[in-house]
Amino acid sequence: MDRIILLEGSDYSGKTSIAKELVKFHGFEYNRGMISNDSIVRSMALDGCSENNIEKATNFFTEALRLDKVAYLSENRNTVGVIIQDKYFPSAIAYGRCFLGENYTLETTDFKNQFLQPNLSIFLYCSYEEKVKRSKDRSVKTKTDEMILSNIEIAGRIEGELIKIVSEMEPIIMIDTSTISAREAVEKIGQNRLFLEAISQK
Repeated sequence: MDRIILLEGSDYSGKTSIAKELVKFHGFEYNRGMISNDSIVRSMALDGCSENNIEKATNFFTEALRLDKVAYLSENRNTVGVIIQDKYFPSAIAYGRCFLGENYTLETTDFKNQFLQPNLSIFLYCSYEEKVKRSKDRSVKTKTDEMILSNIEIAGRIEGELIKIVSEMEPIIMIDTSTISAREAVEKIGQNRLFLEAISQK
């Protein structure tokens, strides 16, 4: 079975840049979205992403993530590679709780049993000022980006929800990316005992 290394954090924390640097440096597989190869689950996730209604989109995408576990385990993969997963169910749950509140209809408190669990979670975070600075380099911004950048309270709530979720997903590495580059973060991760143990698991 593949080993899954999950990179989580709110927008502009450096997830994608660091994930791609890890892949480049170690030769791992990069993945974003569903981990299974199930076409129905992947189609369901795409439908959720294309929804203009944030309530429907978030609930739909969370359900696709739940089904992704069932599909992945049923594939009985014989591969033993390392997948660098660029965010996963913690983001969906955190954004759902923050943006939808009581309208987030899916019960997600028992997420350890409902969703596919990674071998290691790496939580990335940075200051709000750094998020704003990095946003200037992103040419296309989503509605979610705009909400986060215009409201420091929302950004803080999302970060708080993510920390609550990921803190229950041991083992975990937490890295402040405010003052380090993606390459420096990769070097820091590569020296961490938890990372070395996770990638060497059979």
